[in-house]
Amino acid sequence: MHSTTSSKAYLITILNLLICFQLPSQIKINELVSSNSNTLMDEDGDYPDWVEFINTSENTINLATYSFTDDIENPTKWNFPDINIHPDDFLVLFTSGKNRLKQIGSWQTIINKGAHFKYLVPNSEIGNTWKDTGFNDQNWSEGASGFGYGDDDDETIIDPAISLYVRKEFEISNLEEISDIAFHIDYDDGFIAYINRIEIARDKLGTAGSPVSFDTPCDDYSHEALIYQGKQPDSFEIANVSELLKQGTNVLAIEVHNHTATSSDLSCIPFLSLGLKPKGLDIPTEYFELDKMNLHTNFKIKSLGEPVYLFNNLQMVDSVCAKYLPSDMSYGRKPDGSTNWLYFATPTPMASNTTKGYSTLTEDSVFFSMQGGYFSNTISLELYSKNGASNNIFYTTDGSSPDINSTRYQHPIQINTHSAIRARIIDTDKLPGPVTTNTYIFGQQHNLPTVCLSTSPDNLWDYNSGIYADGPNMEPDYPHFGANYWQDWEKPVHFEFYDKNGIKQVDQLAGLKIFGNYSRSHPQKSFSLFARNKYGKGAFKYKFFTDKENNEFESLVLRNSGSDYYKSHFRDGLLSSLVKEIDLEYQGFQPTVVYLNGEYWGILNLREKVNEHFISDNSYVKTDNLNILEINGLAIQGNNMRYEEMLNFITYNDLNTEDNYKTVSDIIEVDNFINYFLFETFIANGDWPGNNIKYWNTNSIRSKYRWIVFDTDFGFGLFGDELYKYNSIADALASDNPSWPNPPWSTLLFRKLTTNEDFKEKFAQKGCDYLNTYWESSKVIDQVNTIETLIDNEMEYHCERWNLDYNEWHNEVERLRIFADERPFYFRQFLGEAMGFDENYSIEVETFPSESGKVKVNSIYPGEYPFYGSYFENIPVKLKAIPNPGYKFAGWEGDVESSDTEITYPINDNYFHRAIFEPSSEENHKVIINEIFYKSTGNLKPGDWIELYNNGETTVDLKGWTLRDANKDSAYIVPSSYYLAPGDFIVFCKDIQKFKTIYPNIKNVMGNFSFGLNADGDHIRLFNQNNTLIDAVDYYPTGVWPLKSYNQSASIELSHPRLNNEKGENWMSSENGGTPGEHNQWLIDNSIHDIKNKLNASLSCAPNPITNHANITFQIRQTGKYHLDLVNINGAVVHQLSSQQYNIGIHTVYISEDQLASLKNGVYLIRLMGNRGLETIKIIKKQ
Repeated sequence: MHSTTSSKAYLITILNLLICFQLPSQIKINELVSSNSNTLMDEDGDYPDWVEFINTSENTINLATYSFTDDIENPTKWNFPDINIHPDDFLVLFTSGKNRLKQIGSWQTIINKGAHFKYLVPNSEIGNTWKDTGFNDQNWSEGASGFGYGDDDDETIIDPAISLYVRKEFEISNLEEISDIAFHIDYDDGFIAYINRIEIARDKLGTAGSPVSFDTPCDDYSHEALIYQGKQPDSFEIANVSELLKQGTNVLAIEVHNHTATSSDLSCIPFLSLGLKPKGLDIPTEYFELDKMNLHTNFKIKSLGEPVYLFNNLQMVDSVCAKYLPSDMSYGRKPDGSTNWLYFATPTPMASNTTKGYSTLTEDSVFFSMQGGYFSNTISLELYSKNGASNNIFYTTDGSSPDINSTRYQHPIQINTHSAIRARIIDTDKLPGPVTTNTYIFGQQHNLPTVCLSTSPDNLWDYNSGIYADGPNMEPDYPHFGANYWQDWEKPVHFEFYDKNGIKQVDQLAGLKIFGNYSRSHPQKSFSLFARNKYGKGAFKYKFFTDKENNEFESLVLRNSGSDYYKSHFRDGLLSSLVKEIDLEYQGFQPTVVYLNGEYWGILNLREKVNEHFISDNSYVKTDNLNILEINGLAIQGNNMRYEEMLNFITYNDLNTEDNYKTVSDIIEVDNFINYFLFETFIANGDWPGNNIKYWNTNSIRSKYRWIVFDTDFGFGLFGDELYKYNSIADALASDNPSWPNPPWSTLLFRKLTTNEDFKEKFAQKGCDYLNTYWESSKVIDQVNTIETLIDNEMEYHCERWNLDYNEWHNEVERLRIFADERPFYFRQFLGEAMGFDENYSIEVETFPSESGKVKVNSIYPGEYPFYGSYFENIPVKLKAIPNPGYKFAGWEGDVESSDTEITYPINDNYFHRAIFEPSSEENHKVIINEIFYKSTGNLKPGDWIELYNNGETTVDLKGWTLRDANKDSAYIVPSSYYLAPGDFIVFCKDIQKFKTIYPNIKNVMGNFSFGLNADGDHIRLFNQNNTLIDAVDYYPTGVWPLKSYNQSASIELSHPRLNNEKGENWMSSENGGTPGEHNQWLIDNSIHDIKNKLNASLSCAPNPITNHANITFQIRQTGKYHLDLVNINGAVVHQLSSQQYNIGIHTVYISEDQLASLKNGVYLIRLMGNRGLETIKIIKKQ
């Protein structure tokens, strides 16, 4: 049988070969750039690849029937809008993936400040006809805008009034050329605007489309006019332009309303601008700028080259076959529209291809006799090509790319000073070859990694285009807004990274921008670096940060330490190190020495850049599934819908109720939020929470918002000697500060959460945890000392380079030590006051024998024993004993004696605990296959995954363990040590990126395994490092096995870890993607009643049957944590009745009428579950 797939591929290959020949067309692809780094910038300041089209006919052609694609099987991948291209004219299309269908070549502001309107201050209703053209407004007054009183911004002053009506007719003679309308208005307090009676914008005046009377007051008086304050007027987006305007006479009508008739001011200054498709005369306004707009496809061209096709009415009319193009070089026709294709070193978008063209590329690179690095004596550098020739090698020493005017290599280059050498081969009638770059450093051996940046000096210092230059638009006052270094310009740069031993680890082209906020005005500026395919490589592949797992980065930052530039030069890096152990996203930190075009540039701190790639790099989620928010819910990527819903919810609901608190905790990751607010308040960040705040989630229903630590330069007493005494928790709870640094919106969520007693308890508990360990004074001081020692030698040179005081630097580092020493004492006080706690008690925890195990104390793992900690009175203290491999837990000694691995108690005295461990045996090992996800459906597509659970009594090192399916040739082998403690889970997945996109909050995950799980059944086998079979499950979506997993995106999970996982009846479906890495839902079926380890708790319910309330009574025979749940007959939890520590004795839990109200009549189960088993009883619900 002939393969359909093979035939299809064969046909496509033949077709691709055929289309490389010229096809007849009046609209032709005339020029393209597939690696644009600096030739043509779009309206966003980016440099996407582009394609130029030309109309070779004598007629204007409308492109509405044309389409463009990089996929021959999808000819309408991107359709041209309804636009014209004139004879011999050009059209540039950006292949950016941004998918924009509007083209705006020029803007004309046809209604500006000062334009004359007819106006009326109404004292009764006047109907709606005043919003129409042709309305008789002869009895209305006439005046120039702005209109109003009270702000000294009015050309036409009126008496105080509740409202004002204005109208102005305008003419449209070129309707077909109008692509967009921009409406701006400066107003106070609210308004509604209309064009030809159709509402186009409204604010502070009811809901869209609703009518208002002449005397309707504004919703509030919060909006103030802006122009008189030196600000820009508000803009409003207008949709359906083609349906709004008409050829000939049109009218703009506006009603402005005050909050009260006696208001102190009223303002109305409207603007109307037309965006025209063709490039023409701009008629601007001085009060704001309007961006031009270009056409953008919904796909990108591969930098290595790929065929592209032009279709008209689904018929292919032109194409270009795949061509590799070096950065900023084009492939085009010369003469325009001809069949002669050439390479161009100087692209000419929107112009004729008149520059010198080349028929072939030079692919040879220049070889250097010595690689860049550190040298102490003069070197003699030889340059040569692959065949040994050197006749056509040109080189530079100033960082620029060599051209025909550069120095021709003729003899070895003698180098005895810092130098950046860049060389390339330039053959006659060939496009120049790739540039090779090496930097040579003399007389200095740095103990830090070294970064060398090489770029054309014009890219840095040119007055008009250099990113480091002041430029023509720089404002005289600090921070010099308008300067070139405030622009979002990207320039090509060669990036070399040498490790601390002087070995070059990274050598590639990249994009370079100036980075930061006000620190852009410092003499030494920060850089951001971007790896892009158009520069040759789409990632920086090296493990720059030893404390991060990632070794591949899309972007990096070389940071000048921001606001800390004149101080310690490492404050932000130091503070980032304080969150390594507390589950927060933070930037890696590595001080580096930088050379710019061979010149020593001092220390810049290498950091990760906080963007979508940073989150993906640190969490494995897909970038296109991310929602990144900043400040007050502003979406900088994706959407903010869930966050806005939560803000609305907490505004009108009491979070001190369990259900309301759970609603919020289902949207945000509460532990992460607590960690974030504890950290920012501990360091006393003075530029927060109203600034420098970002958080993210994914589009998965399982995702919760998480917060990111960045830009903490204002912390640890940047400006003040005794800021360790500052109560920053009080600032984070304030509601009365109108602006920076803590406006009410920035403290709202924290304020609302602290109305919940459980939240306050957890906040105080975690705060004590961190003060006892990671933020303890001596540990933070040790970290200060480590970084000081690391950069001390280099700081002498750095201070000399930038005219800084080396002794003052040492003084600043001492200030950091003082803050670290003093802050914990004061912060503990502020923490107790804010959360309602006072008295402190201490605990001491030790293990026996030594090295036999560890103890988790609440959220922390102490690094050494005995551990000493201090906690507020009545704060729950939870201890969990974790044996090391080869040991098992034997019991607790001290003030609480128990055989349970976990004990929890409210502290009300000083406590001593000793965890006793004893040697384990093979029978204490029991790792089981606990949950399986084998078929994705609908929107829930995490890929296959398998969960293991340690149901034994000792920790197991999984290094060398093997997981496989029925195919013995494909298996996943755990590559390094992973310690799975008793009661812990680990998930193995086929695609970790797919998995983390759906379950971004699950950390205990490993992958990728190469095999796939069969939806019709499979065999899963688990072997230890000795290839001994540990567990086996053969599942089938038939018979007694759960069926929902086959077509409802459910996992199958073991109903209880003590059950036999070889039997299908012991597995249940777990809907909505299951519970990977977490406790199963413990769904109940009849088999659970046969479990040997029943609690013998005398569980009872009265009354039974239940009507509107009930009391659940049970007897606890061993102190520990227990869960009491009300579940339906299918095993799903309906209500969690209790989850807490219970002491020995009889206990009663009340089921309220509210909890029962939503239940239908029928049979339910009450389930009590503890560490040693569970017990259930049936109950009946009836009216």
